[in-house]
Amino acid sequence: MRGPKRAPPKKNRRTLGIFLIAVYSALGALSALPVGLAATVATVVPGATWDVAIGALLMTSLGLLLLTSCYGLWTLRAWGRKFSWWLYFFAIPLGATFLFPILPGQVVDASNTVANLVTMTIDVVILLYLRRAAVASLFDSAPMGSGPLVAQPASA
Repeated sequence: MRGPKRAPPKKNRRTLGIFLIAVYSALGALSALPVGLAATVATVVPGATWDVAIGALLMTSLGLLLLTSCYGLWTLRAWGRKFSWWLYFFAIPLGATFLFPILPGQVVDASNTVANLVTMTIDVVILLYLRRAAVASLFDSAPMGSGPLVAQPASA
């Protein structure tokens, strides 16, 4: 019995849109993770309030979710498109909450509002793009769990 054979190299089916969304997710993760981890360290400082701990948890979680989205999109996993769609779906109302001051003493200025509106618009465009049939077919043709090795039937 021979060992598993390598699958033939696949043609790069990643579109420019998928590439851009994966990079957008990676940049979001690379900005959220250090902030979340630094805030986690700040929670042990005497006098740190509960909102620092919640912010640390949210930023670290968001960074990990974005990193997962990036991986799923980059590798064209079937779950990657669905996961990313839901992640950006929930990011829209989350972004809308930051349009208004929700924490005591928080001030929302025009640049914050513009940044949130631009981000929410990008999220809507991502949702519409990931719902396209041509994009969905890229992910459907890569079955979940498919990897670089392909099992070959045993020869008799």
